[in-house]
Amino acid sequence: RAAATNDKVLIMRTLTQEVAVPGAPCNGDYLAKRFREARCSSVGRDVSLKLLSAVGLRKSYWKSYASVVDRLLPGNYRYLDARVRFFDGAVKEAVGACCGCSQVVALAAGFDSRGTRFLADPNGEDPDASSSSDSSPLSKKPAPLLRIFEVDLPEVVAGKRKLLADLLPDEEKWPRPELVAADLSDAAKACETLLSAPGFDRRARTLFTAEGLFMYGRRRKREREKREGKEERKKNANEKKKKLTRSFTHLQLFLPSSLVPSSSLQPNPQKNKKNRYLPREKTRALIRELGKICGKGSLLAFDYLDADSTGVSSHEEIEAKEVPAPPGRGVFATLGHMVTGLGEPYLDAFPSGAEEQSKEVAEGTGWKVKEVLDPSEIGRRFFPGSEEEIQKAKVPVVSRTNGLATWEKT
Repeated sequence: RAAATNDKVLIMRTLTQEVAVPGAPCNGDYLAKRFREARCSSVGRDVSLKLLSAVGLRKSYWKSYASVVDRLLPGNYRYLDARVRFFDGAVKEAVGACCGCSQVVALAAGFDSRGTRFLADPNGEDPDASSSSDSSPLSKKPAPLLRIFEVDLPEVVAGKRKLLADLLPDEEKWPRPELVAADLSDAAKACETLLSAPGFDRRARTLFTAEGLFMYGRRRKREREKREGKEERKKNANEKKKKLTRSFTHLQLFLPSSLVPSSSLQPNPQKNKKNRYLPREKTRALIRELGKICGKGSLLAFDYLDADSTGVSSHEEIEAKEVPAPPGRGVFATLGHMVTGLGEPYLDAFPSGAEEQSKEVAEGTGWKVKEVLDPSEIGRRFFPGSEEEIQKAKVPVVSRTNGLATWEKT
């Protein structure tokens, strides 16, 4: 079964397309809604959506749904929108004349459509929309000399392959990225598998993207076990975890069944043997191995859990706290409990400062920090002029728990 979080992210990344953010464009993932519908299609579910549209409630529903999401996870769906635009921009810049990358490798790609979109059009734009606006054959852009690889767990790759075959059967119009089944927690073996993929060139300048992979705090279980009252704190943390998980699960009652993935939202860690997220030592090992299979000047773009904003380094520490958490940490707690319930707990967090990130994470990996965007900078860059309007609802522009970064191979 495909990793549970992929379906949840697929739904969340379409929210800004359904609910416009004042003063800012939504992300350009024009296939996201179609992927969402295809993943959840059934006669009964399709009818529910048609009924909402027929009575003119579809837009009102989405506004209500987005409002509920903002209460539970303030700024999170706008952060996911900014994340899509950040990675789309990274691909455009990397394959442009300034960087000259000839291949892109999407790590833990899930049900993201970026590979398909950029193979169908050099700018990731909808070829149907561009052809209808200008019918001249000379106006069509030539296909880029670009190779795109998507790496994920075998069950996710199988789900993605079926999704593309069912939804986009015309492979001439919708070229396929090379889908590579590998477990990224075993860095050396995963890179060996990637090297054997058709068309991969280890000497080429490459863009690696890691969207929703390098996250989640260092474990300090041994130190915590020495603390007095460990069992009582664990019991209290479990109760809080159950309440938060139920709260997020209840949110799905507002969601038409057409948008609820086939997998249940009820927590069941046993269903997910593999976690898509990596602990710190495996993150560093993967980054080092990636540096061995690409040319100098290659780029690594990723998002990370902001250790400075959350003020903690692991989801266990949050669960052990007995006092209410500040706004940013509260979002982290809710997300932490949600993904833990899905069997994929947070495992690593990065500092937000470029200098600190260089010393603590990048040092010794063969990569250098090129750019780091903390939560405040993400809001300013991707939602300029929107802050005042968004904050009328007393929520942050984007989630204060995540940052975005680009590294370059030295």
